Amino acid sequence: MTSLLLFFGLLFSASMIPALFDFNTVLIQAATAQGYTAFAPSAAANTMGIVAGVVTIVLQLVSIVVSVRRLSRRKLAFPVPILVGVVTFALWVGAITFAFFNDPSFVQQITAR
Repeated sequence: MTSLLLFFGLLFSASMIPALFDFNTVLIQAATAQGYTAFAPSAAANTMGIVAGVVTIVLQLVSIVVSVRRLSRRKLAFPVPILVGVVTFALWVGAITFAFFNDPSFVQQITAR
């Protein structure tokens, strides 16, 4: 179970990390897809994406190390990747929310609807 959870965690993180390192482009595409045109790229959003990407990598490495150590000691290990997955997802949601709400014109456009 632990190996499967680690595999899926790595798979999802590997698919998200490139987007985090090119955060402004991804955010512009997401806003445009939803019909919003007022989102402007910002250095703060890009920095938040890079930080989220680095933290995601670190969290995945910690998850692997801690899980393997717990397995080698014959202790319950599957909660570790689950907990790291929840924290990573919360980090991604926080980064996206920060980036979108950091742009006043975008906030004005979504509150006007």
